[in-house]
Amino acid sequence: MNEAVYVFDQYRLDVRERRLWKGDDLVPLREKVFDTLVLLIEGAGRLRTQDELTTALWPDVAVEPNNLQHNISVLRRALAGSSVEIETLRGRGYRLNAEVSLEGGHSTATDDEPTPAQHEIRFCHAEDGAHLAWSALGDGPPIVRAANWCTHLELDCTSLIWRHTMALLGSHRSLIRYDSRGT
Repeated sequence: MNEAVYVFDQYRLDVRERRLWKGDDLVPLREKVFDTLVLLIEGAGRLRTQDELTTALWPDVAVEPNNLQHNISVLRRALAGSSVEIETLRGRGYRLNAEVSLEGGHSTATDDEPTPAQHEIRFCHAEDGAHLAWSALGDGPPIVRAANWCTHLELDCTSLIWRHTMALLGSHRSLIRYDSRGT
């Protein structure tokens, strides 16, 4: 049984007691709405598919997709006015975007999320003398993440935006990343 207490924005989510607090105020949530929030918090920053959420919330029961959509709508109203965002990836699922920690200051980042120590940054030398940084993470067939205008090999692995994507891609592949010229 999950007995975690999650802290995010101005909220405190006590899983064992099944309570969501906003400061000193209790936020009332129905059972399945509360369970939906727990699933989103536990996967903060990464996509939770509609099938994954529906199966976890209603195991062995066929339900309409509207049930999940209703839960998300109720959660959005409950979290209104905060920096917490529940992003909809149409036809795929939902992602909770928030800085989440366990009470006591521990991060909720999973052990499979990359850290700077898990990948070595190397340099290649271009014909014009430029030194270009690159890194590989994971094992398996290679996949290259193309550099964009805002990349940083060292910071991407701790970024709320990229760390979950890197963990996913590096879990079954050798993820190769590089900094573009001038970054």
